[in-house]
Amino acid sequence: MRLLLACLVAIVSVGLVAFGGVSALAGFLDQRAADRVYVVQFKRPGDECGGARQLHLDVTDGKPLSCRPGYAGVVGGYARNDLPGFADAQNEQVLALAEGLGGDGLSSAEQRQIQDRVDQILATVPAAERPDRKPGLWGARQAWLGGGLAMAGVIGLVALLLLAIRATKRGR
Repeated sequence: MRLLLACLVAIVSVGLVAFGGVSALAGFLDQRAADRVYVVQFKRPGDECGGARQLHLDVTDGKPLSCRPGYAGVVGGYARNDLPGFADAQNEQVLALAEGLGGDGLSSAEQRQIQDRVDQILATVPAAERPDRKPGLWGARQAWLGGGLAMAGVIGLVALLLLAIRATKRGR
């Protein structure tokens, strides 16, 4: 009976470690992607853009870039010149600022000025309109819960190991 119970604890513990680890990683990656949605990307024409949900501006003139995904075998592209949750006027304000500053290229200070303006507008966007506010368990909450499950599995395995060592010493 003890062997059956030990096997059951081992199986559940390994399952918790595996499921918790995967959940923690997925939550971390979701949160990381959500945190980058409002970071303006300054690129040169022809550069891969990376995320489809970000605003990509040409560093040489401040104009929005029409980006192509960096995945092999994918044909076509996307032109996303707005930030999610921003009103059309707010998006136009950011683009106008970028084009106004980018006449002779965007310096680091000008890039910071554009990002600061995006951050100012973002502070006025209601949380419900942001893509990083999904309902349910995702992002940081998912990462913490997954980490907790994995830790519970590790504790179960360590406890099982300690019991096995103790039983072995008693059997001598």
